[in-house]
Amino acid sequence: MTKKQFLNELKLALGNDVEQQDILKYYEELIDEAVLDGESEEEMIKRLGSVKEIIQTMGKTYPANLSKKRESVTLFKQVLLMIVSVIALFFFISLISSGGISFFTTLLRVGQYESLYLDLYFLSEALIAVGVIFISSACIYFTLRRIKQLMTYFEERRSRL
Repeated sequence: MTKKQFLNELKLALGNDVEQQDILKYYEELIDEAVLDGESEEEMIKRLGSVKEIIQTMGKTYPANLSKKRESVTLFKQVLLMIVSVIALFFFISLISSGGISFFTTLLRVGQYESLYLDLYFLSEALIAVGVIFISSACIYFTLRRIKQLMTYFEERRSRL
């Protein structure tokens, strides 16, 4: 493998790494120094190892601080989602209770009036209350599911540390 092929493979393996250019320059200089010392490019590249091995080695030493930064951003987002989920849970519980109260008061009022117009009004109010209960229940379900996912995420994270 030539120096150019090796550096291209390394560039692809690094992807959008923050210090990609510095790493490529470092390996290019290593190969150039070996050539100046009388070693061929191919021999030096074999001595360096495969691109996969280099990336694995870097994964253990180089991106540690970068991954910690990403984890802290992810952790902040997860905590923020947890707080928003809990607030949403209380909001939707209050919607269900108000929808339920509205539904039952509508049922109590229907018998008091004899006009068809008022009956239709109260029926539509009852349907709206049922809709609010249904939508709020679905929102609570998804909020609780998200909270459970976040708790699982934090437990896995704690076990890794």
